[in-house]
Amino acid sequence: MLGGGFALSDAAVHSGLSHWLGNHLNTLAQFSPGIILIFVMLLTAVITEIASNAACANVVLPILIALVSQVG
Repeated sequence: MLGGGFALSDAAVHSGLSHWLGNHLNTLAQFSPGIILIFVMLLTAVITEIASNAACANVVLPILIALVSQVG
């Protein structure tokens, strides 16, 4: 299961999915950091209901890195 999470993460990064999602979440820049944090927490909680924690972390972290680079 851990290897599958790493493979999914690499696929999201190499296909450009994480960068694309990070760019589309750029609209969150108008909100305060607290609101963005709550949104990220809720999104992560929803994803962990259908995926393992390792897979969730491996997919969400590259997306959040792209989001942070866009929001600043």
